[in-house]
Amino acid sequence: MIADIIISIEHDEKAFENIVKTFVIPILAQENCDELADWYLYNTVNALMQTVDIKGLAEVSKGYSCDKDFSKSTNINYPKIDHDKKWNHSRSKIKIESLDELLENDEEDIAQQELDIELVAITNITLKEITENANEQEKQILKLLSVGHAQGEIAK
Repeated sequence: MIADIIISIEHDEKAFENIVKTFVIPILAQENCDELADWYLYNTVNALMQTVDIKGLAEVSKGYSCDKDFSKSTNINYPKIDHDKKWNHSRSKIKIESLDELLENDEEDIAQQELDIELVAITNITLKEITENANEQEKQILKLLSVGHAQGEIAK
């Protein structure tokens, strides 16, 4: 809120001139203008720090780090290592593949699908042979199993 007021004052020439006439010029006219300028700056920054939740902003900024936030001179920089793991998704227990890797592996997947089609065909033939020789109750059990029912549900 105070920052918004400061920005609005900065863009308002008349308000800015009044502040310069009221505060800046009298300070510069004093012998101890350096001490007064330091005092004003300290109090202004202190008021802004109390108004704006700096600790909260710092915590939020830790959650959104970037490569430039870390010192390159530190040998073992655990926060940077953690940032890299988070950025590259290497904390994940699941292997994440890039789109390039997926395109390269696409040919292998097609070959695997052909094997799966053959397995499905063999399974269907075997299932057909079994159901031809089964009685009505066994056929119904096989049908329920193929749909995905558990043995406990079939028993009821």
